[in-house]
Amino acid sequence: MSKQSGDAAAAKAWRLKLVVIAAVVLVPVMWRAISGASPRDAEAYYNRGIAHYEKGDHDRAIADYSKAIGLRPDYAEAYNNRGAAYKAKGDHDRAIADYSKAIELRPELAVAYYNRGFAYNGKGDHDRAIADQTKAIELKPDYAEAYLNRGLAYGAKGDHDRAIVDCTKAVELRPEFALAYNNRGFAYGAKGDHDRAIADCTKAIELKPDLAEAYNNRGNAHYGKGDHDRAIVDYTKAIELRPELAVAYYNRGFACRKKGNLDRARQNWEKVVELDPKGALGARARSFLKRLREKAGD
Repeated sequence: MSKQSGDAAAAKAWRLKLVVIAAVVLVPVMWRAISGASPRDAEAYYNRGIAHYEKGDHDRAIADYSKAIGLRPDYAEAYNNRGAAYKAKGDHDRAIADYSKAIELRPELAVAYYNRGFAYNGKGDHDRAIADQTKAIELKPDYAEAYLNRGLAYGAKGDHDRAIVDCTKAVELRPEFALAYNNRGFAYGAKGDHDRAIADCTKAIELKPDLAEAYNNRGNAHYGKGDHDRAIVDYTKAIELRPELAVAYYNRGFACRKKGNLDRARQNWEKVVELDPKGALGARARSFLKRLREKAGD
């Protein structure tokens, strides 16, 4: 592979996935602890499922939502929330099945379409994701998160113009929506508009100073403008905030290579392999490490 073609491949590879968010329906049901509640009280199990979910205990959340469903088979919100717990565990198929059941029971439940679209996006089925987010918006026109995630799906299909339109609508609906600024910045960067990308990512950071992805994406924009020093600063901040963010090490490796610091590039790519040993990013890092070794042997 020529240096030019290698750089082109690298430029494509260092793009970060857009930030996404998932919603859980929290209906206004008064909290009641399981102890002392009627054994047939579906709402008590439902509420405890919410508490488990919020603590990150998705298995217990699933168990409680399942109990609620067993006691009340038409409990659409419990299906939706169990779907969210499955999604959090990476089980997109079960999540989609539960969201679909919630929609069957309550066709007007916008969040179920939103969540199912989010799950479809996770499976790479961007057309279905767009259809579901569009339905969620139809049911709830001020649904900023649905615009955000429809923009995500458009971006994944390479339609960055529509992604920008949707992220802009999300910002219009929620001016403090840091993720929407970040994702729009990503879309601008994908179009080569690095100045707007930097402006949006900077706004995202202003609104949410711990948003590591925004630092990474702003670093990408600086890299695109040839400002490798600023890119390294931003990648380093992303790593400080999220030490497990493999893509920030990966990108910082490219910026170090551009500055001629091959040792630091190697160190960063070795960290990527450590963090993502079986993934695509780790495989790319191994490829570049091999090329560094070959160059050192010349």
